[in-house]
Amino acid sequence: MFKIMVRLGMAAGAALLAMAFALPASPAMASGKACDYNTPVVTCDEVNGSGLVIEYMLGSFGNGAQPTVPAIHIELSGPQGLIKNCPQTNVLGFTTIYCRWSPAADVPGGYYCTTAWQNVNGSYYDVGRACVDVHR
Repeated sequence: MFKIMVRLGMAAGAALLAMAFALPASPAMASGKACDYNTPVVTCDEVNGSGLVIEYMLGSFGNGAQPTVPAIHIELSGPQGLIKNCPQTNVLGFTTIYCRWSPAADVPGGYYCTTAWQNVNGSYYDVGRACVDVHR
């Protein structure tokens, strides 16, 4: 009787293991991180969620050297355009600024991007852009 139970247990375990390898991984994805490295500065985009649900999106701009990088603001955008503009600030050496959007909701699929803009005498220049593809 014991041998039959062991064999049944081994067979069930083998079947479960085979199923684990046979089932495809879910293609749903609303999480990821991408960075644009423009030494000594870096712009990053981080998206956290599942499927087409974004819990939050976090954009960042880091200054990895001296001196201060003046007049930077972070813009968050998606497939339907502008999501959020965060306040302009001077980014001190060896510091990072952040811009966060927390919809915790279903969103259209596509690219969600963080762009760092620098204001130079009233004109804005793209100094870094990173995107994450949100899809099912």
